[in-house]
Amino acid sequence: MYNPKITIKGEEFNSRNTLVIAEMANAHDGNVEIAKKIIKASADGGANAVKVQRILADEISVPGYSYYEILKKCEMPIDEWKGLVEYAKDLGLMVFADVFGETSLADMEQFNLDAYEIHSSDITNSILIKKVAETGKPVFLYVGGASLDDAEYAVAKAKEYGATEIAIMHGFQNFPTKLEDTNLERIRMIQEKFGLPVGYAGHLDGDDELAVPYPLMPMGMNAVIMEKHITWDRSQKGVDYQSSLNPDEFKKFVEYVRRVEKSLGSKEYVLNDGEKEYRKLVRKHILAQKDLKAGDEIKIDDIHLKRVEKDLPFLRVEEVVGKTAARDVPKNEVIVEDMLK
Repeated sequence: MYNPKITIKGEEFNSRNTLVIAEMANAHDGNVEIAKKIIKASADGGANAVKVQRILADEISVPGYSYYEILKKCEMPIDEWKGLVEYAKDLGLMVFADVFGETSLADMEQFNLDAYEIHSSDITNSILIKKVAETGKPVFLYVGGASLDDAEYAVAKAKEYGATEIAIMHGFQNFPTKLEDTNLERIRMIQEKFGLPVGYAGHLDGDDELAVPYPLMPMGMNAVIMEKHITWDRSQKGVDYQSSLNPDEFKKFVEYVRRVEKSLGSKEYVLNDGEKEYRKLVRKHILAQKDLKAGDEIKIDDIHLKRVEKDLPFLRVEEVVGKTAARDVPKNEVIVEDMLK
């Protein structure tokens, strides 16, 4: 059974209280002042959490790797991370981190972060999954670019090593990801397969007109986590700018999320006040099509259905036709139950 909720810091996030994550990742380009601006924009935009990445190039790749120099550029001293985490928390944000090995995990553990995310590059790294699970913090498993076997392995290992709050994140970064590659329908499959809360990490081109509203679609699939890249200024074309939103766009995205939450309602089939008013206005009542006398048997030709703005109980045709009029019923009078016998 799908369990669409995750609890972090005592708060339950579900499809009616979406966890919105502003992914800063490496949009700071190694500049602590830009990082602070992005964190502030995340808070002002209404995010619940900001996600950072503790980058140590030599922990992630060999020097010959094509992105090694970019990773090196995005490294920041641990003291600067300390200040950034404190700044984010002072603004009311939770702080999550991608960690890529034992060193970056140990670094970020100093700051009492609220959750850790296992990047898809480490989805079968049982050593790291074990270390993260042992922190007791919620674990987000990113399965973009992972096979189903990989995802099953990661979930099994996280549970084996004691993680109790586990979420699976669908989506991947292709700088940017093509719309036709997003495959939202997989969200339902992941939910059915694992029974765990599922989120969507959107990486559509920030210039695409769907970049702001598109991540809302998974909300209709009971996704409980929405993550979107945020940067300070896309025009500067820094790291990860392709799929990032500017602060004003991110704020609009969060506003959309909160509005969509209100629209989802409940699975219980109970009419709300708006529906009741609509029903009263448009639902047709059964009226006498001619004057009826007490004792007349009511035939199909004796009635018609029309809208009448009266707050009276609705009857169905089968509840009227074949019955006997208990009293005289004038033409165009709404027929109600006490007129029948």
